[in-house]
Amino acid sequence: MQHRLQYQDKTIQALRSQLSDSETYKRFTELQNQLKEATSKNAELVKQLRTMERIQQGQGRALEKMTNDNEYPRQIRDLQEQLKVCRERAKELEEKAKREEKASKA
Repeated sequence: MQHRLQYQDKTIQALRSQLSDSETYKRFTELQNQLKEATSKNAELVKQLRTMERIQQGQGRALEKMTNDNEYPRQIRDLQEQLKVCRERAKELEEKAKREEKASKA
């Protein structure tokens, strides 16, 4: 009878060990699946980040172009002002040259 109890105790311990191994395997499998999901999500986020960086660069270039486009009217006004000043200076020089020519003839 005692021998039979010992045999059953060993059987129970073996079954508990198998159950523990089975639970450990299940946990291991769960962790592997979580790792795969996290890796997949990470790859997706990296892809989204790269896409966003390209969009940001494009927006930066567009913004810079808009800024440059807005500078053209100012540059045109500045150049027109410079042209006006140069024409006035040329007119003054022509008048001075005429006066000097008249003075040298007289």
